[in-house]
Amino acid sequence: MPTPAQLVSGLALLALATKLYPAPAPWYWWHSRIDGQGHCAQISPGPGWIRGAGPFRDLRCTQAADARRQTSPPAIDPGQPEVRSISKKPIQSLD
Repeated sequence: MPTPAQLVSGLALLALATKLYPAPAPWYWWHSRIDGQGHCAQISPGPGWIRGAGPFRDLRCTQAADARRQTSPPAIDPGQPEVRSISKKPIQSLD
């Protein structure tokens, strides 16, 4: 039978464990560098894409996420620029 100290420490550990659940990864709006098309994804679709608006809570990129809990998604290409935008509009072509 556990001692009272073991019960208290076990309950404290259980209470702490319920607060340490991971949050789902945020969704971001990505723009194609080739044709400006948009795509909502949790990570970069590849080196030809730049991050636009976000973070979002849903896979359609319509519900803004709580920015305090989010981190930037990993870039597939280390040289990929960090782009911050509040618009889902396609990026204008340089042609």
